Amino acid sequence: MGGTSTDVSLIPGGNLRRSGDAEVEGYPVKTPMLDIKAVSAGGGLLAWIDKSGHQKVGPHSAVAQPGPICYELGNTLLTVTDVNVVLQALNPDYLLDGQRKSTPRHLITRSNPWRTISVSM
Repeated sequence: MGGTSTDVSLIPGGNLRRSGDAEVEGYPVKTPMLDIKAVSAGGGLLAWIDKSGHQKVGPHSAVAQPGPICYELGNTLLTVTDVNVVLQALNPDYLLDGQRKSTPRHLITRSNPWRTISVSM
């Protein structure tokens, strides 16, 4: 898993979509602009639970340092990579091209808000 994102926009019939409502770092921005969204799927994205109890991913990231919990570099916040280790979508014995073994799966889930991780993710 790597830090990957891209900016996307719909252009129906060759017409650029515009917006007058946006949010930057949590602050509302009311000015004409192109309707562009960032789509991200990086392994360092933080997984969290919102005030309504819904599971969310991103937009914040653990970045390279400290990285995911499973890298054992001091992070205590769950990331997409950690979820993939727990679900065994990533081989915990072969992270970073085999240079690092993962934290045991039960320790990853013990220290975060998602005590159990659903396979339906």
